[in-house]
Amino acid sequence: MLESKYYTWNKRGSKIIINTGYKTFDKYITAIGNGQCIGGGQFSLFIRPYNETTCNGYDFKLGELRQSDLRKFNDLYYSLRKHIESITQDKGCMLYEFYTYKKENKNIVGFIVEQDGNFEIFEDGLFPTRKKNECLNFIVKVLKEEQEYFKRG
Repeated sequence: MLESKYYTWNKRGSKIIINTGYKTFDKYITAIGNGQCIGGGQFSLFIRPYNETTCNGYDFKLGELRQSDLRKFNDLYYSLRKHIESITQDKGCMLYEFYTYKKENKNIVGFIVEQDGNFEIFEDGLFPTRKKNECLNFIVKVLKEEQEYFKRG
């Protein structure tokens, strides 16, 4: 397990203990990680570039693979989708969605787009709050720390 200056692990090692300033998220999130992840407060996938047309030996039309990746994000708002399309012509990106659930209702904390080690924060377009913004900025610190850890190998 990665040691972090931003969080610790519970005794069983099954959940992080974190203080982002957004208590609802802190109680919900199980782990924060770079790369593709599904579950526990984080959903993240690599978004393939528009010009990538081959997957598993099959050929696709221009943009088809990227649109397939983006369709997996049900809560992606229009302006963020357009931004991602504008930066993924020839180069892909990682798209992170952070969320909580309460009484079967999904609460989007926000999105983070990472390309070439640069992180951009996109708050929930409908309900942005200071707590969510601080939380997303904290998450970027965690993601950068993990990138540095794996670069050192």
